[in-house]
Amino acid sequence: VTGIDIVAAQIRLAAGERLAAVLPATVERHGHAIEARIYAEDPVRFLPSPGPLTVFRPPAGLGIRVETGYREGNLVTPHYDPMIAKVIAHARAGDEARRRLAAALEATLVLGINTNRSFLVSMLRHPAFAAGQATTGFIGTHFAAKSPGMTRPAPSPIMQALAAVLLFEASAVESDPSVANWHSSGTAAWPMRLALGDKEQAATVTCLAEDHFAVNLEETRIEIQVIDWAEDSVRFTAGGLQQSARYVFAGGQLYLDLAGVSASFTDKLHAPPVAGQGAGEAQLLAPMNGRIVSVLAKAGDKVSRGQRIVILEAMKMQHEIAAQRDGTIDQVAVKEGDQVATRQLLVALAAKA
Repeated sequence: VTGIDIVAAQIRLAAGERLAAVLPATVERHGHAIEARIYAEDPVRFLPSPGPLTVFRPPAGLGIRVETGYREGNLVTPHYDPMIAKVIAHARAGDEARRRLAAALEATLVLGINTNRSFLVSMLRHPAFAAGQATTGFIGTHFAAKSPGMTRPAPSPIMQALAAVLLFEASAVESDPSVANWHSSGTAAWPMRLALGDKEQAATVTCLAEDHFAVNLEETRIEIQVIDWAEDSVRFTAGGLQQSARYVFAGGQLYLDLAGVSASFTDKLHAPPVAGQGAGEAQLLAPMNGRIVSVLAKAGDKVSRGQRIVILEAMKMQHEIAAQRDGTIDQVAVKEGDQVATRQLLVALAAKA
């Protein structure tokens, strides 16, 4: 034992004595706390979902603590862990803390990227979880792949109708900024091509009166009566039910959150055609920024649908990129070790004969 070791031990002992002097003899428990972690990921496939935090508004309130390193407008990159925030709820009883956490997550607003928020709420509100029966097999038992609990919540017709109204109002302001504080009235009908992801449908918005709209979605007609407009929220009635939604326009898209379901919409009625549209099955594109770990086929190889072609590493996970149809590889555009960007071409299949 050296003199340095003795001095170090004395320092640690003195520090421990000082700490013991200010801490109680026993640690007392006050209530219960439960934590959930919001990740930038697609909860249906458990794949990371990097991108811009167009809107990020964490919850607040009694018994709620949020730990995060992100702010609204930040970019969630593919180079690090995709966790956005830890949300902790504290209450007198365990079940009260669980319900408080579920409500806090429902009040959290994240738009621009996919998150596991709705999945966390579904777990917290599951009867087995509420009864304290959660085990390591809980997700496999109650949230198995392709089960109802693992189905991505789809926007309701009312949500789609509201999106059409918001897009209509935004187009009116864009065409004439002088009407920014005015909302339409009259009987004019406005056609649009409402796009939700890769799906599009015809829609028509008709102004029945001020702040009162009729929206036709294919064969469905829904009336929207706006009660109150705000910069980023709207209160309205539809089907006799009053609801509130939060929204933002960014990058030419409408991001909308209603009843815990988030989606982005655009009006593609006047959008120019996309070059190469319809060739999706023939091209394997990078789903996110990352590094190519392995290329498992070469030009000229015959492949079958579902066969692994490329393995991409991003956000501490490896993702298998598989062929979407049978065919012959025409081009391999990447090699092991390459850094690729989102939607960059990885492999192309030859055109069908």
